[in-house]
Amino acid sequence: MLGDVTMRVISIGAAASSPRLRMACARFGLRITHDDPCPPHHAAALARVQATPPGAITLITGRSGSGKSVLLHDLERACRGRQQRVIRVTTPAPRVRIIDAIGGTLTAGLSTLALVGLADATLLPRLVRDLSEGEKARLALAVAIRAARVRRAQWLLLDEFLAVVDRPTARAVATGIRRTWQRDAMPRLVVATAHDDLAAALRPDCNIDLDREVTP
Repeated sequence: MLGDVTMRVISIGAAASSPRLRMACARFGLRITHDDPCPPHHAAALARVQATPPGAITLITGRSGSGKSVLLHDLERACRGRQQRVIRVTTPAPRVRIIDAIGGTLTAGLSTLALVGLADATLLPRLVRDLSEGEKARLALAVAIRAARVRRAQWLLLDEFLAVVDRPTARAVATGIRRTWQRDAMPRLVVATAHDDLAAALRPDCNIDLDREVTP
């Protein structure tokens, strides 16, 4: 009987729950709460990221469900509350050609595309809709980097950082980003990923592993 089942608690955040949702969860022995689902070290991690200097790179890692996206969301909300310019990655419209997706001068556009491995003459006329998922992810990254420069943003936030890119290419792109951030005046870069193979290439100034306690 349901009354004999020890109810486990599941947090669903601040949004209201429907009677249908509560009934469904009860059948599985779950009790809904609206308490903050963030892990105990979430506030400390958020404070560490906010304390990084301009131009710093922060790498947030952790398995799915560890709170990476929540941390990025809370960081964005806090930054916008302070009137700081924040850029998030979005995929360009499907009918736009690669070369037209990058703003600024042609030289600047090609340079940014080269950073993510897309400055190939055979790729430039292709439509976004015809790209592979990995190519779309790299183009979206290039567009975001260019936008951060043009708008003089203070923050550039990337969730699922290079997650769908093949790993050798992902590491090469991460290496290029590190070099660019060392050479040029860039915003704070905060990237989140479940992969554990990018730290050596990206060489972050701040490394947060949400699977463990936050460490310096």
